[in-house]
Formats: sequence, structure tokens, C-alpha cells
Amino acid sequence: SYIRLRGYGDVFDEYPDMELTAQQYVTWWDEDEAYEKMELIIKDHPDIKGVICESDIMAVGAIAALKAAGMSDVIVVGFDGTDMGLDSIKAGEMKATVLDPCTLIAEMAVEQADTYLKTGSTGLPRRQWVNCTLITPANADKYRRFGPVEKTMPEAERLRRRLAAKYPAVDSSTSAHPLQRR
Repeated sequence: SYIRLRGYGDVFDEYPDMELTAQQYVTWWDEDEAYEKMELIIKDHPDIKGVICESDIMAVGAIAALKAAGMSDVIVVGFDGTDMGLDSIKAGEMKATVLDPCTLIAEMAVEQADTYLKTGSTGLPRRQWVNCTLITPANADKYRRFGPVEKTMPEAERLRRRLAAKYPAVDSSTSAHPLQRR
């Protein structure tokens, strides 16, 4: 959350013609609280032009408040690339979302944990960056479940098989964690 917020601030600094009118914090990235906070912003700034949210869930709450206020022309952007966000984009409500590649990050984490357990080191820097993807109405049909449609399910199945091969003692039909060795 802090990194996203700081990133937004850095970008705003690059655009002197863009004014940050208001900022509200939503605990636990809650849709209902986002609705309430958006209502406060609307009350104080009825001429708002756009909203950037730190999650798609908050963006959906903000959109609901904007709709209730008759302000459907306000541009709303979310973050995460959730199915909820993608559906909102396809419905013409949210302008865009930023795909947070959590499936890729999870795969990297498992592979690095495996390397660490075997060697005592991942061999990689402590902080690693992954690219995010801007999803708009033009490409929203190409994404689902935090990734590209053509890759999401096959990659998940490949990861499951790779983990099962590495950790044969773990039955994938149980709730055992793949890193727990028997």
C-alpha cells in the first residue's frame, strides 16, 4: 500500500498541471469504506475529474458512490487486475486497472524458497521488481485471474505439476503446504 501510494505521488509530481484534490485512506481496502470515503470527497469536491484507487475493490466502492451522486463521467482507475476490476472495465464503469502479477510473484516465491531451503541462499537480491500491466477496455478481454487468459490456467497447471514433481510427498488434494516436507 505504501509503495503504491508513494508511486502515485511520484507520478503526480511529474505532472504540474494535475492537481491532487483530496486523499482518503481506506483500512483493509474495504469496498463499503471506499464508498463512504468517496462520498466525503464528492461533498467537498463536487467537480472532481478522476479517482485513483490502491485496489480494484476500493475503485468499485468509489464508482458506486459516484453513480449514486450522478457523477458517472468521473474517470476511475483501480489496481490489482482482479476479475472484479476487469468486469467493471468491461461494463464501462472503471477506466483502467493495473495488473499486479501476483501469480508470477507467488511462483517466484515458491521457487526461491525451494532454492533457499536447498542451498541456504536464493542467489537473488532481497528486493526484486516485476512489471505491471495497464489494463483498459482495449485489452480487458485478454486477462483473467491475475494474468493473461491464454497463460493463466495453463501456467497454474504447470506450476502445480512442477511442485508435485519436486515435492512428491505432498498430495495436491490435501491442504498441506507444498513446502512442508514429510
